[in-house]
Amino acid sequence: MPATYNSSSPFFGSDILVTGGLGFIGSSLARRLVALGAKVTLVDSLIPEYGGNPFNIQDIRDRVTVDLTDIRDAPAMASLIERRDFLFNLAGQTSHLDSMTDPLTDLNINAAAQLSILEACRLHNSGVKIIFASTRQLYGRPQYLPVDEKHPINPIDVNGINKLAGEWYHLLYNKPIQVFGDGRQRRDFNFIDDVIEALLLTAAAPASEGWVFNLGHSEHISLQELAALLVRLNGGGNYELIAFPADRAAIDIGDYYGNFGKIDKALGWSPQVSLEDGLTRTLEYYRKHHAHYWDSTP
Repeated sequence: MPATYNSSSPFFGSDILVTGGLGFIGSSLARRLVALGAKVTLVDSLIPEYGGNPFNIQDIRDRVTVDLTDIRDAPAMASLIERRDFLFNLAGQTSHLDSMTDPLTDLNINAAAQLSILEACRLHNSGVKIIFASTRQLYGRPQYLPVDEKHPINPIDVNGINKLAGEWYHLLYNKPIQVFGDGRQRRDFNFIDDVIEALLLTAAAPASEGWVFNLGHSEHISLQELAALLVRLNGGGNYELIAFPADRAAIDIGDYYGNFGKIDKALGWSPQVSLEDGLTRTLEYYRKHHAHYWDSTP
């Protein structure tokens, strides 16, 4: 019986890499991703005692690609990361006891290899979305229960320290949107399709010769609100307010949004695409075509 997929899923048709893919979590994730119509590649070193087992995917073996690579192999990982839409980074040394008797192996897998993976993403696939699996051990002995994300961090073994380093590497590489000043400067934005329509209407109208038309939008938004909206539409990320650099402050004009009443009256033009719809379509475009816009060289 042929497989049926939900084409509305964000994972339908996506190219996905799962490290630690033959482990319990990785194989279970792979099974779900395959059911959602994703193209899935599983990376696993099959190091004894680390949890990987080919039998875990025996029911979907013909629907996934398996690559027996150690995540410490930087050149191999760089090649595997290219062109992926998502990276579920699940691989790691999980034994807390082993981390105390062989701390360098734990360091190399849970910290150094994680940094190498992130460098490969930065250099070869900056648009990939990364989901990283950390560990409860980084909190140490709980000071209160249930433990939330604000709980103090106090790892008590090598594994917890190295996993914390790996987690923080991931957070460091997730660069926030920088908003200068207090972020209250208000702007309006026109989607490219609306701009093109204005250009064509102006070109086609003989009476427009010698006229000046302002474009604009009825939706006005502060830059801080814009950053928050982008984060929400992207499904993740963050932003930060930073002090205005002197060179930028000197040329900042503060609030600006345009009055498009003249072109509306003369040519019947008004914006048709809402800000949220326009941003959504823009994000979708660059997710799909990011490799053509961001050079992979440092």
